[in-house]
Amino acid sequence: MFIRKYLKNLAFGRYNFSTQAQKQGGNLYLWQGSTFTSTSDLKPVLVKVCDETGKQLNNKVEKVVLGQNVSALITTDGHLYTFGEGKFGALGHNDGKDYKEPKHLEFFAKKNLRVVDVTCGNSCMMALTHDGDVWTWGWGGKGRNIIMQQFFSFAGALGHGDQKHHYSPQPVQALRKLPQVKSISGGLYFSLAMNVQNELYYWGRGSHGAFGDGYSKDLLLPRRHNYFDVLQKTEKTIIKSLKSCNYYTVAHLSDGKLVGWGSNDYGQMGINNEIGVEMHETSPYPSLVHSETFKSPIEDFQIAEDVVVIKLQNGEIHYSGMKLAYLPKKFELPTEAGKIKTFGAAFRSFAIVDENNNIFMKNKFLKTDNENIKTGVYSADNTVFDRGNILSIGGTYRTHYAVVQH
Repeated sequence: MFIRKYLKNLAFGRYNFSTQAQKQGGNLYLWQGSTFTSTSDLKPVLVKVCDETGKQLNNKVEKVVLGQNVSALITTDGHLYTFGEGKFGALGHNDGKDYKEPKHLEFFAKKNLRVVDVTCGNSCMMALTHDGDVWTWGWGGKGRNIIMQQFFSFAGALGHGDQKHHYSPQPVQALRKLPQVKSISGGLYFSLAMNVQNELYYWGRGSHGAFGDGYSKDLLLPRRHNYFDVLQKTEKTIIKSLKSCNYYTVAHLSDGKLVGWGSNDYGQMGINNEIGVEMHETSPYPSLVHSETFKSPIEDFQIAEDVVVIKLQNGEIHYSGMKLAYLPKKFELPTEAGKIKTFGAAFRSFAIVDENNNIFMKNKFLKTDNENIKTGVYSADNTVFDRGNILSIGGTYRTHYAVVQH
């Protein structure tokens, strides 16, 4: 423990916000998506983001994560802002209040820590700081009302060994005894953390195969993922990146393959493990996403509640899910589309942005009247974003976002 702490201080030191090179950032737009059962005008709205003095930030938003009831953003200088429902301390401000607009979570800045990543669960959050520490707060478990407490004992996704709610960030002490964490991911009730030795740990609620290790019981403390340990030892294959939401996870491996585990109720994982009826289909262990039709290696992917979108190195886009495609299906971009700059997904839709800030969509990701009747592809330009440069776009669940530079 002492050696790890010494190396940690040597490698990272105290973070100086003022001397670090600034990353590219933009302004935040939010809008409600269409769910087919409810209506929305799909019109993006510019969101005001202010620091603790009330000064409005301009072109400072770097990353946005939208959950079902809590959301967060990270600025270019590593400050974390949270907003949404504050019950159980989910926003980390030590007050349990709701905040409609992003509010600076000063906890990390006061400790001179830069936040590099964040996840949003159901009434809880997890953050990774620049020094490799993992912090969680919000709903810790227990039944949500008196009746549920009598019959159920749900584990939260905090990893502190108990079911207490925490109203401000707390370090996951069990991970501090291990090599430093380099990436995090999480769904509604589970959390994942991967360290610099490419060891994956999981905790929280294991229902629907969310852990991907054949383990379905609730865990109050992190547990090492046996499947990927074996894969690393026997095949020298490690996880390059992983993304989670809802009750499932998709990982891109170093051998180029894509695997998914957990709930596959919309067929989103592209493993052909769904028969097209209203029932839960789960994959308790990592299953290969079918890639037989891919003409190029996988470059990147995005996931949402009911869809996975995959970009190949040759620029092709494939998707699975929405109870439309149970194996990856090619998304036919129009011939006039330029080089893909960014892409993202949300419930029942996804959007592709090219180098000219043209937006091509499966279903209406945002407000537009332009539809190619032959292909069913919707399109728009950056007029809805005041003609700014679109840096990122997405949503994961029912609310959509774009980060736009002006």
